[in-house]
Amino acid sequence: MADALRYWQGKRYRLLAWCVMPNHVHVVCRLLPGQDLSKVLQGWKSFTARKANEILGRSGGFWQREYYDRLIRDGTSWSGPCGMW
Repeated sequence: MADALRYWQGKRYRLLAWCVMPNHVHVVCRLLPGQDLSKVLQGWKSFTARKANEILGRSGGFWQREYYDRLIRDGTSWSGPCGMW
């Protein structure tokens, strides 16, 4: 997952923070002009699903279809650890 997140760093988005959990991923990023969030997520999901299925010796769906996103408009929309973002 980390490799997939880093792959388009600086080309499609700017990664600000991320955390890989046992069954999901949290990502904070700024999309670069002309990029679409759903297409970026599709890329992450398809690449990592193929790799995970290969490692696990299985096939088929890996990620849930839906995702949850939140738009951070300014510093009042979100604050990171200790309010330092």
